[in-house]
Amino acid sequence: QIVSGIPIHISYDQNKMQLMNSPDQIRDFVIQSRGKDMDANWMLASSYEFQVNMPDSVKGTVTLEFGKDQLEVVKKPNGVTLKEMQPSKIRVTADEIVETWIGIAHVPSKMKPNGDLVRFLAPQPARVKVRGPSRIVHNLQTLTLKEPDLSMPFGSTIRLQVDNPDRSSLTITPQE
Repeated sequence: QIVSGIPIHISYDQNKMQLMNSPDQIRDFVIQSRGKDMDANWMLASSYEFQVNMPDSVKGTVTLEFGKDQLEVVKKPNGVTLKEMQPSKIRVTADEIVETWIGIAHVPSKMKPNGDLVRFLAPQPARVKVRGPSRIVHNLQTLTLKEPDLSMPFGSTIRLQVDNPDRSSLTITPQE
């Protein structure tokens, strides 16, 4: 007998890695049942739940494979034995979370709408802390600043903000 679409949970430390792909279900599981002790809901995918436990940490970007014997059975009906699954391996790709300091590119002089020239000093701080997946962080050479608002009156302080190239994955400290 085959049960399809069984949910799977990937357990991992979000402070140490980011999942790049993770299956949310197992397509098919071949099961063997044992007569009268069997739970009446044995055919429902919701009667089953499996968990994959990722290692404590990874270095760089890695793809790991987990077979049936490496799945933790969180929930399954009584009287059911799990025989085979399709696909036979679950592939999970994860990326290490890293933290480093990255310099900020100097903002060139800008012309205000009224024609005044605004010269910017070197950004302070000159570097910011960047935290995120290694595949993104290691590709950053420098960070740029968002286009400044030049409509402020003469003598005003113009706040400059770091332009985050990947808001969903990177944390930048300080941001301005």
